[in-house]
Amino acid sequence: MSDLPNSPNSPNSPNSPNSLTPHKEPSSDPEQTVPSGQGEPSGDAGSETIEVPLADLWPLFSTLPDARVFLSGVIDKLGLPAGLFDDPKGYIPLADCIRVWQELSLIFYDESSSLTDRAMIVGTKQFMLDNLEGCATLREGIAKLATVSNFINGAPYCHVRESNDRLMLVLDDSRFPYLQKNKSLQFCYMECLLIIVHRLLCYITGSREDFPEPNVSIKRSIVNNNARHLRFWRGNVRYGSSEYILSYDSTVGDVLMVVPEGGYSVNDFYSGLANTLQTPGASSPAQTVGHQIRKILLGEFKSQQQVSEELGMSVATIRRRLTEEGTSFRQVRQTAQQELAISLIDAGFSSYDVAEKLGFSDLRSFSHAFKSWNGVTLAQYLESKG
Repeated sequence: MSDLPNSPNSPNSPNSPNSLTPHKEPSSDPEQTVPSGQGEPSGDAGSETIEVPLADLWPLFSTLPDARVFLSGVIDKLGLPAGLFDDPKGYIPLADCIRVWQELSLIFYDESSSLTDRAMIVGTKQFMLDNLEGCATLREGIAKLATVSNFINGAPYCHVRESNDRLMLVLDDSRFPYLQKNKSLQFCYMECLLIIVHRLLCYITGSREDFPEPNVSIKRSIVNNNARHLRFWRGNVRYGSSEYILSYDSTVGDVLMVVPEGGYSVNDFYSGLANTLQTPGASSPAQTVGHQIRKILLGEFKSQQQVSEELGMSVATIRRRLTEEGTSFRQVRQTAQQELAISLIDAGFSSYDVAEKLGFSDLRSFSHAFKSWNGVTLAQYLESKG
């Protein structure tokens, strides 16, 4: 996996006492076998850059004076592709979006991304990083990050929760004073923020290669194939949450902070983040076993034994490799079911056909699973599609 700038003191060895062992919460979803014939939804996290829909983020940029002309000058200065913002139904690489945000913050001397009328002067993010340098462990660093963030924003939008062997960083924007009341914008921005915060935690611990992926909770209630930025995660995304959450195994909190020579640098962090995001497959490499299994299941639902035979691995090897990747066969299968259900429904398949194709014994069982996956009932989703 491509990473952020590394420190010579980074404890990346998997045999190091400071090495991480990812852990994921189990699912109660029963194993199912589904007939073949279903194609994978468009896009592939292992071969594409992480992109965001322009339509979701445009309200942030539309407040600029003569927005499109102004942005053309910015992208020309940054050496980005001409016409990056021209297609209202198109997508922008998240890496390019971050570069534009950084440049706009310098032009307007405001790091708030125009989310609120509460300006955030240039240097605020560096101030946040400077405050983390006295922390010994990531648990202390996460707590300090939440405290400083709340101090800067003037309200407790961020807090830490630890229970049941999980260490969770929770972002609650329910009372955040957004200038734009556009829900799609708010969803997209907060989901991208989770990616940035996750990579920040990796950065302050030495950009270690074994830093695990968390379980992620977001407010968006329905799987949306247009939300390509969510492909950053290999799975384990829970929809319909009341908060945005990064949930790690509690052992992550014991990892030592690694301060590079010269201290943490917001410019180094964002430069490394953009480089990581623009590398196809950097965040969800195609060679991971979890990704390979997901592709198989999106084409034809099979049992773990059948998948192991197709991959030429034993079931025990698959379990071990998935544990190393911070997931499980059951979780990968559930994510594939979730994606395929939405894809088939949107393609016009009846609820009964989708239930049968996904291997459910009846429509009631499928409806129950759909509600647990997406936070809304199957009937509500169908009604929303008209």
